[in-house]
Formats: sequence, structure tokens, C-alpha cells
Amino acid sequence: MAVFEDDVIVDSNFGSVTNSTTTTELLSVLVNDNSGYRLKSANIAVTVAATGGGGAVVLQDTDGTVVYRIDANSVGHFPIDFGPGVDLTLNKGLQAVALDAGTNEATAFITVSAQRIHGV
Repeated sequence: MAVFEDDVIVDSNFGSVTNSTTTTELLSVLVNDNSGYRLKSANIAVTVAATGGGGAVVLQDTDGTVVYRIDANSVGHFPIDFGPGVDLTLNKGLQAVALDAGTNEATAFITVSAQRIHGV
């Protein structure tokens, strides 16, 4: 199956995760509309560190496949350049998830830029 991409970059898709809301959807697709996303870049700003050790923030597709993972045990800014792009599987969206902290999950703000891709 060939894949083509839209010329328009979808920008300013924004979400946040906290100890009480650990998952947020950043990019969504209609189920079975035969489209997905090519990730171009992302920024993750951890504003409150996870406590208890092991904390992380991950970008994952809606099936749980991890695209990128950062250590969230300290406050910091993490710019991510996906180079020519990382394709999500067709019919999958993108989520940010705070997880694995021993006590409290991190608080993080996430922006992502992507191009819509379509299977033909």
C-alpha cells in the first residue's frame, strides 16, 4: 500500500498530563479512515517532576506502541526532532502518558507537529 502525505503541517496540537490525568490524546484519527500521522517534532516540558523514582512521559500510539520516552524524574524541557518523520500506523492516533512513578506522576506539557498521511 502506498502512502502519501498532506502538504499542510498540523501544528500546535497541545496536551498535558498530571498525577490525576495521566493520559491525553494529542492526535486523533477516525477509526478505519485509512489515515495516520507522520510525526515531525515534539516538545515536552516537565514542570513538576515525578516522585518516588521511575517516572516517565511517553508518546505512544493509541495501541500503546511507544514512539518516544523521556525520564520525568526532574524538571526540564525536551525538544524532539523526528528528522524526516516517524510514521504512526494508519488508523492510529498519538497519546502522551505519564507513568511508572513510584509515588506521584510528573506534570508535563506537550506540543507536537505532524503531517497527516493517507494510505491508497
